[in-house]
Order: sequence, then structure tokens, then C-alpha cells
Amino acid sequence: MAEQLLGVLQNVAAGGSELGRVESAIFETDSDRTSDSERGGQRGDGVPRLKVDRGDPAAAIIIAAGAVADPDRRRKMFEQALSQFPDSMELRLRLIDELVTLERFLDAEKAVADIEQKHPKEWRPAWMRGRALLAQGKTTETVTAFEHVLDELPGELAPKQALGRAYEKAGSLDRAIRYYDAVSRADASFTGAALGLARCLAQKGDKSGAADAYRRVPATSNRFVMAQTGLAELLVSDAIRPPALQDVTAAAAALKAIEGLSDGLAVHELRARVYAAGASLVAHGAYAGADLLDVAPRASDLRIAAERELRACSKFAKTPRERNAFVDRANAVRPLTLF
Repeated sequence: MAEQLLGVLQNVAAGGSELGRVESAIFETDSDRTSDSERGGQRGDGVPRLKVDRGDPAAAIIIAAGAVADPDRRRKMFEQALSQFPDSMELRLRLIDELVTLERFLDAEKAVADIEQKHPKEWRPAWMRGRALLAQGKTTETVTAFEHVLDELPGELAPKQALGRAYEKAGSLDRAIRYYDAVSRADASFTGAALGLARCLAQKGDKSGAADAYRRVPATSNRFVMAQTGLAELLVSDAIRPPALQDVTAAAAALKAIEGLSDGLAVHELRARVYAAGASLVAHGAYAGADLLDVAPRASDLRIAAERELRACSKFAKTPRERNAFVDRANAVRPLTLF
């Protein structure tokens, strides 16, 4: 009860007091997932994980399984361990988690129902059911499951983030924004909430609001690169409105912030887009600033820089067609020359 009351106070204060971060005893944050897709056996559905109850007799096995990348291998480990620890609630919950990751939803639901029958006052099966329903796109049922958890644990941020994700997938952006914003303001380590907030605001056409949401992800997070590239892409995109001078310079600053941290295809392509947008502004007399990503603000120099970045992109291409597309874009952006 004391932990939940402290969590409620954190929600009310939302970073506006000296309360500081309140760490959950039940849920992990989602701060250091690599992306919102499955990579290396790590899930990325925006639903924070349950912490392992270290008092459970199988806790050591579960913690050791965290080093195993393959979810099917983890499933087999948990099934084998259940013969040794048949009364372990943690093993049953972790097994459900892996069944959902493997998209074995009927088996997962059967396991959830079995726990509910034997332990009717246990709330954690509802959490696992919510994750399974979310993976199946059953958003109405997902909301019901996560709202049940939030009713049980009003001081926790994880159910609010999960509800934000469910409402986002359902297309209820205003509700998703409300939950994402509340979680992100209360605890910056829930970076999935900041990224979700940015996505939803961008879909609603709020470019400046989405940019501010991306900036909530701290530089200490493993998602900082993702946030800065998302910010740069948002700013140079003309999907909402054509990029203005402040958009282009802010996108350049975002890419500057991750120099040395990432050097893949996405970064080179974004740098090319920043240079091309800058060249367009210069050509229309709308650029009056300092160097742009270390290139002088002259249209020809910026076009040459964009060409260079697009040719770098071609080296990362996975197919000849993709490589040729980057080369064509490089040729199209380069300034006219006699040779």
C-alpha cells in the first residue's frame, strides 16, 4: 500500500517536485529496448516486463534464461524447470511470456486460464493476457485487461504505458497521448512513453509537440540514438509542413548529438536530407545561419555534401536495386558541373 501511495504521489507531482524517481518493486522500465520490433529475442511491444520475484524457488533459473537470445530455447528451459519446481508462479508467468513472443496464443491463454482458476486473486495473469491480446491486435480486450491491472495498482506507471500502447494501436490517439504524456512526465526512464507520445503527436500533425516528446529521451538511454534520428526525420519531413530554417538547424543539431554513436544507413540518409533541405532554403534566400553539419551554407556545397552522403548510403544497400536508387538520388542532387 505504501509503495502504491508513493507511486500515486509521483503521478500527481509528475516531475514538478523533489520527490525524484520512484522505482517500481513490480515492473521493470522499458528504457533500454533496442527498438519497437523483435531483435535478438528481445521483445519490443511497449509493455514493460514484470520483475522476477527473487523469493521464488526458480528465480535463479529465470535470471539465467535472460542470457538466452532464442525465445523457444527459453520456453523449453522453463518447461523443463517446471518439473523440478511445479509450484513456481514465476516459471508459469515467464512461460506465458515466451508463448506470446512465439505467437502461440492459444497455449498462452490456456496457461493464463489455468493460473486464474488456481489463484483467483492473482492479478498478474491479466497482465500476461493483455500482452497476448495486444500482440493479436485485439485492442478493445487489451484495454480491459490493462485497466484491470491499473485498478489493482494505481501507483504503477507500467499499466499506464501499456494502455497508451493499446490505445495507439486502436487509433485512439488522444487517449494514448494522455497516458504516454503522464508516464513520461512522471519518470523519464520510461522512454517508450516519450517515443509513443512523439508518434501519436506526429500523426495528429503536431510537429513541434512531437519534437519536444523526442527530446524527453535522455542521453543516458540506449534509445537516445533512436530518439535523435526520429527527431531529425520528423523535422526534415514535409508530411506535416515543409521544413523551415529552424527545423533544418534543429535536425542538424540532433544528428550532431549522435556523432560517433551511430553511423549506419539511416544516419547517412538523414544527413543527406538535411543538406538537401538546407540547399533548398539557401536557393530561396531563406537560410541565414552558420555551417550546417560542418558544411558552409552555400547551395553548391550543401548539394555536394548531400551527394556524398547518398553515395555512402549506396554502400549499405542490401540489393542492387536499392543501391542504384541511392546512386540515382545522388546524381539528382549534385550541382551541375562540366565534368
